[in-house]
Amino acid sequence: MNTKKKIMIVEDNDLYRAALKDLIDAQDYLEVVAEAGSGEEALEIIKRFPADLVLLDLRLPGASGYDVLREISPSAETKVLVLTILNPITA
Repeated sequence: MNTKKKIMIVEDNDLYRAALKDLIDAQDYLEVVAEAGSGEEALEIIKRFPADLVLLDLRLPGASGYDVLREISPSAETKVLVLTILNPITA
């Protein structure tokens, strides 16, 4: 029996979140079980929809990705992959 890995996407940019969801949904062994656009939303949703993997942006409105990571980290069942875009440092 093949069990799909459950993925949660936490990304405040709607376009990036939709693109990630499309990429994941194209894989027959992965399933997006939840999406969140803010840190607070992520913390609320993760309680109701446990995931095997959380794709987490660090720069979120409200509670940051770091705040979300601190809450998820104690759970050995949920892994976190940080995906974030930072502007290059210019002199």
